[in-house]
Amino acid sequence: MMPRARPAERYRARIAVVGGDRDPGLHRTTGVLESEPSFDVLTDHSIGRDRLTLLDRAQPDVVLVGRFPGRPDLIALMAREVMDASGRTARLVALATGAPDAELRAVLRAGAIGFLRADARRATVIEVILRAAEGAVPSGSTAATTLATAFAAPPRQPGAGARLGQLTRRERDVLRLVAKGLSNGEIAAQLVVTTSTVKTHMNAILGKLGLRDRVQATVFAYESGLVRPGGP
Repeated sequence: MMPRARPAERYRARIAVVGGDRDPGLHRTTGVLESEPSFDVLTDHSIGRDRLTLLDRAQPDVVLVGRFPGRPDLIALMAREVMDASGRTARLVALATGAPDAELRAVLRAGAIGFLRADARRATVIEVILRAAEGAVPSGSTAATTLATAFAAPPRQPGAGARLGQLTRRERDVLRLVAKGLSNGEIAAQLVVTTSTVKTHMNAILGKLGLRDRVQATVFAYESGLVRPGGP
């Protein structure tokens, strides 16, 4: 009689945590991740080439980027370095503590697919990181509200108007609704089109503007002036 095959071992997502070693919010969130059986967690507080070497070797599924208070330039630089070191589409999640600020704006511009509050519940931490590991982008009204707050007074980016002019009127309509946190289904219902049509428009928007995902599209919508906090 043939021996019964052992069940395949469940995949464990590889999570790298990078950032300042004096950030209590980052330490708390790291503890939550380390207690979750679905994750293998690499914590790295080194800088420069040492950090990039470790990330290149580990090839994590998700990188949680901590905060460097008062240094939005440093956190954006680190985010870009992490993306380069990964050698593939990076799945960065930014840690946010308190009100959204310049640091969160910087890391979102640099390519983070979402953000996670340092005081988030355990279930929320696990859900956000699992979704990021699967390549999903956090969306919905809560995420849109946080982004709107982060870009309450965004500086107009040079050339944003010309880039916005590349979009058709319907593509601008879709982008405006994406920035407000609507799902593809909700956008389809509001514009009276099919979900596949919305996806086609969204792909065209990302391609024309050279953006990676809905988060970067939302950032662009605010920085270009297409959407304004508190506007219709």
